[in-house]
Amino acid sequence: MIDAMVHGVLSVSSGRRNALIPNAMLGRRKTARSVIWGAVYCLFLLAFTAGPVFANELDDFARARSAYESQDYALAATLFEALVGGTKPELTNRPLLLESFKYLGASYLFLGRFKDAEEAFERLLREEPSYELDPMAFPAEVQKTFNLVRQRIDWERIQAEREKRRAERVARQQEAKAAARKREGLIRLAALAETESVERVNSRWIAMIPFGVGQYQNNHPNAGTFFAVSEGLLLTLHIVSYFIHQDLEGQKPAEDKLGEARFAEKAFRYTNWVSLAVFGAVLITGIVDAQVRFSPKTTWERRRELPGDIRESLEIEIGASGIGARF
Repeated sequence: MIDAMVHGVLSVSSGRRNALIPNAMLGRRKTARSVIWGAVYCLFLLAFTAGPVFANELDDFARARSAYESQDYALAATLFEALVGGTKPELTNRPLLLESFKYLGASYLFLGRFKDAEEAFERLLREEPSYELDPMAFPAEVQKTFNLVRQRIDWERIQAEREKRRAERVARQQEAKAAARKREGLIRLAALAETESVERVNSRWIAMIPFGVGQYQNNHPNAGTFFAVSEGLLLTLHIVSYFIHQDLEGQKPAEDKLGEARFAEKAFRYTNWVSLAVFGAVLITGIVDAQVRFSPKTTWERRRELPGDIRESLEIEIGASGIGARF
């Protein structure tokens, strides 16, 4: 009958023009007609099948509620258990489901099954946290138990939210620590990439050179500076005293200045000898020190420029980790 009705409607609307429409368009019209018929058929099927299901659930609920209103709480509990008992309730209509949990909990209370009543109310509030009992329809004991269950669920929800926030905070801290470790690793990597080690092979012959050259070659700059300054000053003193002594030796002072001239000549002569002796001792000491502490190799680090593409990639990685470093 449905097929004939849909077919008749489509035939009236398109019969006059079929002769002027190409075959391809007629095929598309037939396809559209099939789709429309399928949709209408599904709607009729849904209406005819859903109706009995809801009617059956409503009848079952009405019988259970009638038992509750007749104060036959044992029968009411049994009937409501059949509707909402187990992990998957029989009811598919949500309002009936919520009402069944409510009346089941009240029936349990009247039977003295307090724990079962709390579980029924808990399932109701899990389904609908904002559900409220009608204070005119239920006695104070039912209201009290229902409110206690609500308070417990609210407290559990608050605790769960606190735990969730705490877990999120710990996760953020762990992520921050991981990001910090990554940044530190990238910074160390950048420092290593910009530093190169240079190695130089030392020579025993260079270690024989005075004035701290051997010490500088062995990478002992403090000792090198000491020997360079000491030997330089002693050699300068020796040369200066030598020329002053030579100058005094060729002079012919007056009789009254003769004693002073002889004292000065003797002082500069001794200064020349002593400075030469000390210079030689320091020079030999420096050479011996350079040979005794001779290092076959000297290694040091120096900065080098990274290629542009590597520098850019490191800047991007470190910048993405939360640090605006530039090299």
